[in-house]
Amino acid sequence: MLKYAAPDLVLYQKLLASYKNCLKNKAHVKKTVFHLHHEKIIHQLALDIENRTYQPTTSNIFVVTHPKPREVIAANMRDRVVHHFIHDYMAPYWDRRFVATSYACRTGKGPLQACHDLRAFIRRHARQRGTPLYYLKVDVQNFFTTIDLKVLYRIIERHMEHPLYLWLCQVVIFHRATKRGSFSLTSPKSLWQMLPKYKSMFYAPEDVGLPIGNLTSQFFANVYMNQADQYVTHQLAGRYLYWQRYVDDILFLSDDPAELRALTPLIASFLQDELHIKLNPKKTLLQPLARGLDHLGYFFKPTHTTVRRRVMGNCQRKVDDLIAQPAATLQPEAACATVNAYLGHFNHAASRQLRTRVTEQIAAVPHLAARLEANAAHTKIMPVKKSKKQRADAARLAEKKLQDEFVVAFASVDAEAARRRGAFYLRHWCEVDDLLAPEEGATQEALLAEGSPNGDAKTAT
Repeated sequence: MLKYAAPDLVLYQKLLASYKNCLKNKAHVKKTVFHLHHEKIIHQLALDIENRTYQPTTSNIFVVTHPKPREVIAANMRDRVVHHFIHDYMAPYWDRRFVATSYACRTGKGPLQACHDLRAFIRRHARQRGTPLYYLKVDVQNFFTTIDLKVLYRIIERHMEHPLYLWLCQVVIFHRATKRGSFSLTSPKSLWQMLPKYKSMFYAPEDVGLPIGNLTSQFFANVYMNQADQYVTHQLAGRYLYWQRYVDDILFLSDDPAELRALTPLIASFLQDELHIKLNPKKTLLQPLARGLDHLGYFFKPTHTTVRRRVMGNCQRKVDDLIAQPAATLQPEAACATVNAYLGHFNHAASRQLRTRVTEQIAAVPHLAARLEANAAHTKIMPVKKSKKQRADAARLAEKKLQDEFVVAFASVDAEAARRRGAFYLRHWCEVDDLLAPEEGATQEALLAEGSPNGDAKTAT
């Protein structure tokens, strides 16, 4: 007889796979209680889901200021497993129904792919037609905090047949992480004062808004905006030459500015009537492409693409911080990871001079040049590999440090403790195995004399 109730085996295995998906492409995971006992916790989580008693737990709410103040609601690890569990089930079905030019939160898509496809269209248009291009860029006002949850649930309900997953979607969608007792605040009061009320879920109406920071929020936002994608693709076809959407940023390109101008009220009317969201008039922009298009971290022109100025400024601040960092606290691997993230972003634009300037700034600092080097194309920096002589010098310094610690260990301890500590240090640098177990009753001076490399106690001290 089983001592504990057993959940459905398939459900448990899927939750365990979702837990492993949570850890993919993540930094080193801290050994928290959840990770040390994840099988037991997931076992109980499977029972809660199977019995329909699951409820989300406490979320961590904080404010980030870069690139602008934003409220982030991070779910508990247990709830993140559930989010991946829902996403893993729904994503294959919905991915077949999303349009090809929707790039957010999809496998094989993303902002970089959106930029590549946009550049490919601009080059193709210049080669085939050669007419000047215009772009229309529209943005949804306060997108995540204005999503109508009832509309979202009705969309999912029309497509979802599995009752368990439908119930889970309902629990996750309508859960209010800002309800008293359901959150913990970790940012100082000064940061909260920087956050406008319309960007906070604490001031959102009931049944409105998805929290920023959860996988399900990104995915459900795609499901929500898929209604607009279908409308643009099928009802507005022929009014533009190319279009794409990344989250709430919608971009149209055409060689007829009048057609683009006529699109704005049509899209605004559909979003207001069907999805109960509004366009941001301050971010609605109609311009010739020749003036430049600021989009997804890059600046597009008909002939070339450069890096956005704000991204260049952020990179320069990181490099300045790295230069100002003392040599003693420099961590080469962490420095490489930070700078290479920017160099990798720059590499997808016309940025040879920019990448060279960044790497030359690092090379101009002696203590950085001694430990970091750039490759020939200036696309990444790497820790300098130590020569054989440098490795030997480092080994000698480590041995000298151990010898010094060996001497200090005998300074103010009794003979028995000295013998034990001496054996520990001798094990690292002394080649004579017999010294690891000196005879009983050996004095401290004799042990020192035997422990020194040349048998001389004075030399050891």
